[in-house]
Amino acid sequence: MVSMAKVLVLDDDPSIRGLIAAILTSEGHEVLEAGDTAAAEACLENDPDAAFVDVALPGETGAEFLVRLRLDSRFKNLPATFVTAHVDRAMPLYQAGIAGSRLVSKPFRRETILVALREMLSTNPRRGFFRVHLTNDAVQISLEDQIPRFALNLSLGGVFMLAKNRLPVGEHFRLTVQYRDDTGSCLARVTHVQADGIGFAFHKPSDRFLAFASSTITHMLSAGVAVDERRVETRTMVTAAIVYQSDDTNFSALLRDFSSTGAYVVTDHPPAIGEAAMVYFPGYTYSSGTDQVSELRGCAVQVVRHGPDGFGCRFEAPSAEVKMAISELLGGQSRGR
Repeated sequence: MVSMAKVLVLDDDPSIRGLIAAILTSEGHEVLEAGDTAAAEACLENDPDAAFVDVALPGETGAEFLVRLRLDSRFKNLPATFVTAHVDRAMPLYQAGIAGSRLVSKPFRRETILVALREMLSTNPRRGFFRVHLTNDAVQISLEDQIPRFALNLSLGGVFMLAKNRLPVGEHFRLTVQYRDDTGSCLARVTHVQADGIGFAFHKPSDRFLAFASSTITHMLSAGVAVDERRVETRTMVTAAIVYQSDDTNFSALLRDFSSTGAYVVTDHPPAIGEAAMVYFPGYTYSSGTDQVSELRGCAVQVVRHGPDGFGCRFEAPSAEVKMAISELLGGQSRGR
């Protein structure tokens, strides 16, 4: 059940704006209406919980407006969904993760708007940093005095650098990011290590560096630089007790977030990257005589990365029972933003 929310609706068409507002208010939500980005800016003072944003606006576009918001610490995690009649033109912006886990195309149905709002309110706020997935060598990363490496993806929050070497999670390094003839330098913290590279989160980036990263991303999109069309799924935040098995040893752990393709497990005993393991999700609980029996549903996983407090894994051919267990976990969580 989604709690009542305060929602910004930005669209220059009064009929579309009014229709979305009517759908939301009928469900008890409060709506802040704006016909352009200047009016939307004023609405932000009311601290909305989510936003529906038209892509094609007169003057500053919806995409430019959201990019600017991501540079403001107050609104960098504001969930937003694009509403557009020009899906093809908006698709690269969607693939970059600038807004939402879906595109809402005009015309739309009532349920489409309500589902989009539910997804926005249950989205992991860390996805607030939009990200481009690169399929070429457009962006290069230099780690202190090492040779430049290619970036696999880039966002306002961090970067993933292709590398075979390993660095300790949590340590800080000076990174230099290069795109064409421009460069930006920033201190960055190692957040995770995968088989093919290292993930960094920018640490207290300067305004100049954020402006450089923002202009790099938007220029790549507008210039048609290849973007990997594989969309990173929205991961749902949870707190659930699970069991995982590695080398025939069982460990109790916590499930922190997951999607239909993988999960993050909080534990002090992460298996090695690339190792196979089993993760057991809570299943049905039923009575057997005087006992309460809880069935576990196991799924084979591959460890794909290490984080500061656990490991990320990818599900390997999850069964229908495991998919049902994941659905039950979703239904049992209180998923406010």
